[in-house]
Amino acid sequence: MAAQHDPQVFLRGNGLPARWAGRARFVVLETGFGLGHNFLTFWHAWRQDAARCERLFFVAVEPHPVSAAALAAAHERTPLADLSQALAQAWPPLTPNLHSLNFEQGRLQLLLALGEVACVLPKLRVLVDTFCMGDLGNASPPGQQARIVKGLAALAAPGATLVSLQTQARLREKLTSAGFMPRPAAAPAAQAGVDITLANWAPRHSPRRLPTAAMPEHHATAMPRHHAVVVGAGLAGAA
Repeated sequence: MAAQHDPQVFLRGNGLPARWAGRARFVVLETGFGLGHNFLTFWHAWRQDAARCERLFFVAVEPHPVSAAALAAAHERTPLADLSQALAQAWPPLTPNLHSLNFEQGRLQLLLALGEVACVLPKLRVLVDTFCMGDLGNASPPGQQARIVKGLAALAAPGATLVSLQTQARLREKLTSAGFMPRPAAAPAAQAGVDITLANWAPRHSPRRLPTAAMPEHHATAMPRHHAVVVGAGLAGAA
C-alpha cells in the first residue's frame, strides 16, 4: 500500500469547505477509497462547518476494498475514531456493486462502487463538483489512465475542480485534452513540498449530459416514467 498522504490536501486543493457553503447538495468523487482517510476527513470538515451544504454525497470507486475491521483499526487512535467506527458498522458486503451508506440522518451519503476504476466510471450517472484522484497511473495498463481521465470528465459538473496525487506531464496532457485546465498549487501545498496536480473543469465545448442515476432520489425525479408492452413469448419476449 502506498504511503498515506495528508487528506487535507484534497480539501484545500479543491477549495473546501468554502465551495460547498450554502449549497443544497455537493458531490465528491474519489478514485481509490483505501482506508477511508479522505472520506472521514471530508465528513469531519462537513460536520464542523456551520455553513455546510445541506447534503453531501461522497462517491468512491475502490477496486480492492478492505474489511470493516481494518477500517476501524486504522483510525482507532485518531481524532476520527468515532466516525471510523460508524463507517465500520455500516460497511457493506464486499460485492461488486454500488453500495449506499447513509450517515447524519441521511444528510451525508457514501456511494461506494466496488470495481476497477476505468470500468466503473462509465456506469455512473452523477454530476460531480470535486474530484479526488489518487495515484493510479504507475501500475495501470497502457491507456488506462486516459480512460480514467475521460471517465471523470464525463461526470464533471460546471465549475468542478480536481486534485490528483500524480504530477506527470502526461497526466496534465490528458487532463487538458479532456477539458480540465491544470493550475498552480496553492501556497500551503507548495510550502509543504506536496506534489499534486490541481485542475479546473473548463471544456472548450459543453458536453452532452446523461440523466443523473447514481443517487436514487434524484434519479426518480430526473427520469420520467415510461410504460412498455411486450408482445411475444419465450426468452426473446422476456428479454
